[in-house]
Amino acid sequence: MPTNKISVADPDVTSSNHYSVHLDWSSSLLQFKYHILNETERIYTIAQQCEGHIEHEDGWKNVYIGYGEHTVVMDLNACSQYMFRVRFHRSDDDYTYWSPPAKIFTAKEPFYGENLHKAVRRQKIPEIVDVLNSGHITVDVPDNHGLSALMNTAKRGQPEIMKVLLSYNASVSCKDEAGKTALMHACIYGQISTVKLLRTHGAIYEDYDLGGTTPLHYAIDSCNCDLIEWMITDGANVNIQDRNAGWTPLMRCASLHGNKLVAYTLIHNKADIDLRDINGKTCLMIAVVNGYLPLVELLLENNANITIYNTSGRTAFEIAVSLERRTITECMVKYMNRKGIKIHE
Repeated sequence: MPTNKISVADPDVTSSNHYSVHLDWSSSLLQFKYHILNETERIYTIAQQCEGHIEHEDGWKNVYIGYGEHTVVMDLNACSQYMFRVRFHRSDDDYTYWSPPAKIFTAKEPFYGENLHKAVRRQKIPEIVDVLNSGHITVDVPDNHGLSALMNTAKRGQPEIMKVLLSYNASVSCKDEAGKTALMHACIYGQISTVKLLRTHGAIYEDYDLGGTTPLHYAIDSCNCDLIEWMITDGANVNIQDRNAGWTPLMRCASLHGNKLVAYTLIHNKADIDLRDINGKTCLMIAVVNGYLPLVELLLENNANITIYNTSGRTAFEIAVSLERRTITECMVKYMNRKGIKIHE
C-alpha cells in the first residue's frame, strides 16, 4: 500500500503527431518533491498508456519507468484516442496515487505523393481535392516513375481530372526524368482532348525532351492523323527537325512505322518531302532503308527528288539496289522511266 497517498497532476502533452506523443511531468514531479520536503531525493516515475476508453485496470500498460522527467511514446495509431497517467515512487512501497488521465487524440496521418497518384488512378475527384487541400504535398509531385499527376492524366486522356489539377496550378512545363512534358505524353498516346486542354493552358510545341524530340514527333508515333492535323493547324511546325538526327516528323514516320495515312496527312499539310537529316538522308531514302513500299510510292507520287545524294554519295535508288529491295527498286525504275531520269546502278 502506498505510504505517500498524494494526488499528482496529470502529465503535460507537449507535442503530438499521427504516431507519437511527447509527455512531460516535470512540473508535477517538482510539486511532489516540495510536498515531501526533500527536493534532492531521487524519485522515479512510472508512466502508463491506455488506448480508447478506460473500462478496467488491465487496460493500462507501462510506457516508461525511470528517473527522467519526460518521454516520447511511439508507434501509436493515427486518428486514435489515448490516455496517459503517471505516479511517482520513492520506493516500491512508497508512491503516490495515479494522476488523472490525460486524454489525447493523435493526428490524421499526413498525405504523401502516393495518396495523390492513387486518387488520380482511381479517378476520385473528391479524394484528389482532399489531398491537395491538405497542403502537405505539391500538385507536381512525381510518382515512382517520375511522372506528375498531370502527365499521367494527359496520356490517359482524362481532361476532367486534368482540369482539377490545373486549377491547383499543375505545371504544363514540368518535365519528367527524360525531359518529357505532359503535352509530349499526351501526343505519344494520341490523346487529342488532353492536347487541346494543355494548349489552352500554355503548353508549347517547340519544346524538346532530352533526346531532342518534340511533341509533334511524338504525335507521329501515335498514328492519330486527326491529332497530327489539328496540331499543325494549331501552329505546330510540320517541318520541325529534332535535335538528334535532324529528323522532321515525316522522316520519323519513314523511320518508325511508314504509316501511309500519317505521311499523307503531313504531305497534305505542306511537309517538305526533300528535307535532309544530319546524314543527308531524305524521307525517300529512309523509307527505302526500312522497306516501306507504300510510303515510297506515296513519296514518288508527290514528286520526291530521287536524284539527291546523301553524305555517303548515294541516291535513294542506289540505296535500294545495294540493300536488294527488289520490289522498291522496280517501283523506282518505273518512276524514273516516266520522268525521263537516267538510271545509275
